[in-house]
Amino acid sequence: MTKTFSLGLRPRKRWKMDINQDWIDRTESEGFTIKHLSPDDDRMESRSRPLSSSSKLKKSLPESDPYKLVPCRTFPSEIAQPFTVTICLKALLVMDFHSYLSSSEVIGLVGGKYSHASRRLEIMRVAPCSNVGTNLQCEMDPVSQAKASSDLAQHGLDVVGWYHSHPTFAPTPSLRDIDTQSTFQEWFSRAGAPFVGIIISPYNMSSNEVSHRSQITCLTISDQWDETRSYRIPYMFKFRTGDLDKSDSFEDTREQLKETMQTVDGCKTYLCHSRLGNTPPGLLLLKSFEAKLNRKTSKKDEVLSQVRDLIGI
Repeated sequence: MTKTFSLGLRPRKRWKMDINQDWIDRTESEGFTIKHLSPDDDRMESRSRPLSSSSKLKKSLPESDPYKLVPCRTFPSEIAQPFTVTICLKALLVMDFHSYLSSSEVIGLVGGKYSHASRRLEIMRVAPCSNVGTNLQCEMDPVSQAKASSDLAQHGLDVVGWYHSHPTFAPTPSLRDIDTQSTFQEWFSRAGAPFVGIIISPYNMSSNEVSHRSQITCLTISDQWDETRSYRIPYMFKFRTGDLDKSDSFEDTREQLKETMQTVDGCKTYLCHSRLGNTPPGLLLLKSFEAKLNRKTSKKDEVLSQVRDLIGI
């Protein structure tokens, strides 16, 4: 029940990077998204097909179950990480919120900035996308994909990753996820940019978590192969979460949460009436938000009140 983006990317030597290390001129790329290229296309296309698990990847998957989960390894220390990762609290809340809206998988793009000097990736905003796939695959609606990329660009951010949910099982990448993430990394690394994958698990029934908080994994794929050379080994970052600044207004985030609800059909009914065990998903969402807001902001009660009003719980 995981998904993969079909990129079909074939970088050519004739491609040029501008001074900002972008593959194309920003003035000519408004609304740019991660695109599919045909084998005969020498340039970035101005339109994209949906990112889908139904298409073939640039590299074929090993002859094994593509949905097999592969536990991430941990770096021996933070210094050993290729770069550090900080996720803005607002971005974390929007991803968390999106994942709780459905028992099916959700998907979106991640925006931020990377400092080569300090080897620091700061994730500052995420852009949820609509899913037009089935229960067995998650596929970005091409219109919402373009809108999401444009939203990040308008906030002065680069696309630095993608996120998706594993609704009822661990935030552990599948073989298909690993192949997808590997393809992204190889492409973005040509411009010297990092690209991370984030998996969120809101309803992991096998978890020992008693706080009902969602589980989140931020990962990268290493150059190391497993013993059978079937896949490259995934590593997870020990990421930091930024605080909600006292001067920040929650209104922008509230509007983004409201827009996120529009990407998932029937989410309000699901949050209020669907049951997972004995607790409505809406209450689980509030508990997860409360856990993430603790010690991060003095506005916790205000934020929770607005979210409660938004979801009707």
